[in-house]
Amino acid sequence: MGKRGFASQLPTDLREELDRQIVDGRVSVDDLWAWLRDRGVEVGRSSVHRHMQSVEEVSAQMREAREAAQAIVGQLGPDAAEGKIGQLLIEVTQNIAFKIARERLTREDGPGLDMEELMFLTSSIQKLTSAQATDQARIAKIRAEEAKSAAARAEKAMKSRGMSGDTVDFIRRAVLGTAE
Repeated sequence: MGKRGFASQLPTDLREELDRQIVDGRVSVDDLWAWLRDRGVEVGRSSVHRHMQSVEEVSAQMREAREAAQAIVGQLGPDAAEGKIGQLLIEVTQNIAFKIARERLTREDGPGLDMEELMFLTSSIQKLTSAQATDQARIAKIRAEEAKSAAARAEKAMKSRGMSGDTVDFIRRAVLGTAE
């Protein structure tokens, strides 16, 4: 990994404020450079500019990812968050998060990831994984309900044809997946 940018060596609160000002987009490189010097940070203007570009690039990537997800859901409707499309959205979001993290961690002059950002990223991935687990549990519940309904219909049909109770019970358990 290459050398780290000056921002990775700043105290967390100062770095967060610096990044907040950049993301806010109302300050110039010269404003940030002066702001840092006023706080006793000895840094070159070009370093401030590189850091600013890096933060703006990551911010733009995150905006694009949000807009893309909103556009997909807008095009596909509210049902997009369920089933295979929902799984695809989760995977796309995870890939974007990993890409951003990889770029931030391997960039020579990039800001890297501080502990707060790393915790946010970890939390986001944990929430996505939880959403996947919830979706899988919902699918399993639907399948179990469908199997119960199919078993009830089959049992009714078999009884109407005069099948023995043992045979009806065996087939019902087979449909439910509980037959030995």
